[in-house]
Amino acid sequence: MNNFTTNGTAEKALILCGPQYESLAQELHPGAGRILLVDSQEEMPNGLSTLQLKRYGGAWLAGALSKRHELHIFKAFDGDSMMDAVADGIEDGYRDAGGQECHRIVLADSYRGTNMPDELFHLLYTNPDEYWEAVNVCLAPVCGASRMGAYAYSNNFCVYSMGIGEDCSIFSDWLPYSLIYDMGEIIKTYINQWLAGQSWPVHKDFGLSTGHVRILYNDRFFGLLNRIHYYRENFPQRDEYEALEAQYIETAKEKEMTHAY
Repeated sequence: MNNFTTNGTAEKALILCGPQYESLAQELHPGAGRILLVDSQEEMPNGLSTLQLKRYGGAWLAGALSKRHELHIFKAFDGDSMMDAVADGIEDGYRDAGGQECHRIVLADSYRGTNMPDELFHLLYTNPDEYWEAVNVCLAPVCGASRMGAYAYSNNFCVYSMGIGEDCSIFSDWLPYSLIYDMGEIIKTYINQWLAGQSWPVHKDFGLSTGHVRILYNDRFFGLLNRIHYYRENFPQRDEYEALEAQYIETAKEKEMTHAY
C-alpha cells in the first residue's frame, strides 16, 4: 500500500476488501490511482469508490425457503455487521414465512469462531437426539470456515443443510440449495471497467435486485429424494422450492432495500 501511495499512477487501481480499511482508504491520495473500497455503505471523500453487497435480503429468502423445518443457525460470533445481517436475515425470513422453531448457537466470542470446523462437527455429533438423521432439522452455518464441520456432518449423517456464500453442494449432497453471494463477479466487472478505461461509480449497491445474490439449487439432492421414500416425504421437491422462491422473492428484495447490509 505504501508503494501504491508513493509510486502509483492514475492508471493504477487498488481494491480494498472490507470496511476495516475505511480509515486507510481515506489516507491514501487518490491522485496515485483509483481506489475501490468493498463492503462499505457510505460515499467516501477524495474520489474513492465504494460498493456494498447487500446480504440481508438473500438471507431472508433462504430462511423463508426452510420454513418447513426446525432451523438451527450456527453463528461464528456476534458483532460482525455482515455476519449479523446474514444470521438475522435467515431467522427473520424463516419466522416471517411461518417457521415455528428456530435455535441460534454462537460458537465463540471472537473471530476464532470462523475457524472451528472440528468443534462444530463435535457439537453436532455429541447431540444425537437433536441431529442424528434428523429429517426435521435444517442446519444454517453462518460461521466462515467453521461451516465445513456442519457440511461434513450433513453429508455423513443425511441431515438437511443450506449452503451459504457460494455453491456448497460440493461439500454435501444434503443441501437442497445454496445462497450465493457473487462478490467475484462484481469485482470482475470493476476490473474490466478499469482495463477499458471506464470510470467507477462513486457508490453502488448489489444484491438480489442486480442478480449478484441468488438461490442455486442442488440437483443431486433432489435425485436422492426420488430414490429414498423416507426422505421424499419430509422434503419439498425442487418445483416446490421454486414456487416458494417465486412467492417470497419480491418481499426479499424489499427487505434488502431497507437493511443496511
